[in-house]
Amino acid sequence: MTRALAIDANLLVLLAVGQVERAWIARHKRLRTDYSEFDFDLLTRVIAGFQKVVITPNAATEAANLIEFGVHNPLRATFLATLGLIFRSSDEVYAPSGVISLLPEFHSVGLADAAWLSIQTDELTLLTADRELYLAAVRGGGRAFFFKDVRDGRQRL
Repeated sequence: MTRALAIDANLLVLLAVGQVERAWIARHKRLRTDYSEFDFDLLTRVIAGFQKVVITPNAATEAANLIEFGVHNPLRATFLATLGLIFRSSDEVYAPSGVISLLPEFHSVGLADAAWLSIQTDELTLLTADRELYLAAVRGGGRAFFFKDVRDGRQRL
């Protein structure tokens, strides 16, 4: 069985920013209140325990939009280039928006997060920073972990 890790948009941003410059985690407007260099280190250790990383086009788009928030060139271009490297080294799984919109959770978690629910399999572990997405995934029988609970030792991957 292939061990695949799905990483949501917020964690993709953390991964890319940390790879560019760890100190920027504390300065990036989308990261500074919720994440630290410790979180980046934890995320990279978690990823190392899996055979592959899975993304969705929805999460990739959301991460690309979030990573630009409050950042100007040339740093903006560097962050996007690093995010692109992450995209190219990941497996991208697509589900049509029309199909995703039929999921009952679509109305509570939105398109980008419901996309994760539409691709759940026994081989896929979802790591998310979004509590609502985590709860929806678990309710749906998926293997999911809430990043803050992993960080605080309440969940172990």
